[in-house]
Parts: sequence; structure tokens; C-alpha cells
Amino acid sequence: MFRVYAVALTSLAALFALVAGVELWSGLTPNSRLGREFAWMHTPPDGAMAPQLAALVIKDHFDLTGPGGARVTSASFPGKWQLVYFGYTTCPDVCPTTLQTIAAALRQAPGVRDRIAPIFITIDPNRDTPAVLARYTKLFDPAIIGLTGSDAAIRAAEAAFRVTAIKVPEPGSQAYLMNHSSFVYLFNPHGKLRGFFNQQMTAAGLAGQLRQIVS
Repeated sequence: MFRVYAVALTSLAALFALVAGVELWSGLTPNSRLGREFAWMHTPPDGAMAPQLAALVIKDHFDLTGPGGARVTSASFPGKWQLVYFGYTTCPDVCPTTLQTIAAALRQAPGVRDRIAPIFITIDPNRDTPAVLARYTKLFDPAIIGLTGSDAAIRAAEAAFRVTAIKVPEPGSQAYLMNHSSFVYLFNPHGKLRGFFNQQMTAAGLAGQLRQIVS
């Protein structure tokens, strides 16, 4: 668990460094365009993180394989908001906990859940086939769409979302875990980041943000 949190903090630090590097701090003031658009984040709920920073470097872009082997891209959900999370099915802790939180939040936001496509992208394509993902996501909510793909396709998606994922072999065996950043991204139907949440979010907090943002 410590390693997962360490990777998450490292990923967030990288976001801040990238933003500072392009000298766009003027766009983050409350009276700026970005500041007005994300005004709800000035008093963030538990687990919410400033998307006006992340939006500068995070892109809603993927070209992967979904249920039944169908091709699924970031353009496959016209008119839908996308709630995206990266993880893997054999994750012992943070992934199932986060998916449970997402599923509970969707149940607590019935007025908007039909407008949201919840997406789970694996960081472990060698083990997470479409069939494995389909069985796994149904344990949480039938609406959650599991996506996998080739190593190259997964790495491209990770790069677009600024996800960090590192394979960690178990000593003395062929088993392994995956250390990874753990954020939940909310994109509007135009592919623009509108929410960015960390592991501290609660189902009630996420549901409240979904009701407030999705309109």
C-alpha cells in the first residue's frame, strides 16, 4: 500500500512540475478563464484535486479493446461523460476499493448516472483479457466498462492520462504486483477534464461532485 501511495504522490508532483515548466500559472487564478470554469474546486470536497492543473497535461485519449473484443476509443461514447480509472484485476487493495467507491457513487447519483460512462482501463494487459475484465467489473457495477489492449496501446493510454505503472516481481516466483498512480478522471462529452479525484474520495463526496458537475 505504501508503494502505491508513493507512486501516486510522485505522479502528482510531476503534474505540478510540468505546469510550472510551461509558465501557465496566470491561468490558475480565480478570475481567469480556467479559474472560473473550475470555481467549484476552490473549496474542494474530500479527495478532489485541482483539474485546472491536470487539464494542462492530461488528455482523454485511448484506442483499446472492450467487451467481446470490440474496438473502443475515447470517441466511442458520444454525448456521454467519461469517468475513467486505471488499475488491474489482481490488485489486492486500492483498485477494488476505488471501484467500490465509484459504483456506490453512481448508485447515489441516479439523476446523472445514465449520462456517465464509467471506464476501467487495465495496466496489466498480459493477464487482463476482455473476458477477465468483463467478469471483474460486473462484481462492482454492470455499467463499468473494462478495457484492455496491446502493451503499446496500454502504454499510450497511460501516457495520455499521465498514469504511472511499474511491474514489481514477487521474490522467488513468477508472480508480480503493479505499483501505479491511482486517480479517477471525469471528462465531459467534449473530452475536457472536469474532475480529478484521488484515493481519499468517498462515495458520497464523488456522488455530490457528479451531481454538481454533470449537467
